Amino acid sequence: MHNPVGWVDPYGLAGGVGNKGDAGVIGKPNSFDNANFPDQQRLTQHFEKHGHEFRATSEAEYLQIGRDVMKNGHKVEYYYKPLDQHRTGYVMYMRNTKKGDAQMAFVGVNPQGQIATIHTKSGKDIWKLLNGDKDNKTIRLVPRDINGL
Repeated sequence: MHNPVGWVDPYGLAGGVGNKGDAGVIGKPNSFDNANFPDQQRLTQHFEKHGHEFRATSEAEYLQIGRDVMKNGHKVEYYYKPLDQHRTGYVMYMRNTKKGDAQMAFVGVNPQGQIATIHTKSGKDIWKLLNGDKDNKTIRLVPRDINGL
């Protein structure tokens, strides 16, 4: 019997991370569903470093969390000092800590539109990244493109 939803790939991994057919790896992604790290090695490194911050149990789950932040969070611009670049990022409020401080999910994107990092930041760190001042709690939104990115 034909399965009418057999083509559905909720994690966007049918092409495999890092394969040439994966739109998130070659060129800019055209949707949140295929946003990806530039290669498998970087996904693995970032998952090992930051996956626990989201309680992610696999690279696929960690990547999906990043895609969800891109889809449902706020698009922002920030200055990436190591390469002297203005970059796109996505931030989303997660919760308050026991001390009452804001904790945010953050996805940084490289100039090619690929995910550069997925991790958590304190509200103060986000505000300092966006405004250069941890006390300026303004989040200036960047308009999304036709694909919502």
